Amino acid sequence: RQLRAKGMFKGGLESISGVGPSTRRALLRKFRTIENIKNATLEDLEQTTGVTKPTAKQIYNHFKNK
Repeated sequence: RQLRAKGMFKGGLESISGVGPSTRRALLRKFRTIENIKNATLEDLEQTTGVTKPTAKQIYNHFKNK
């Protein structure tokens, strides 16, 4: 059960280029869930510590274009 839960958190973020382990941790620390990251505004993503503006834009576009 724990392995499945960990995989569910990472699944949506691992496929985005430029998003490494530290960026994933920072995003999950701030937003708590993938669903919250999907619903975040570009400005919210940019304000996350450890996330650059280009990376925030990639994350935002990744989830908005799905």
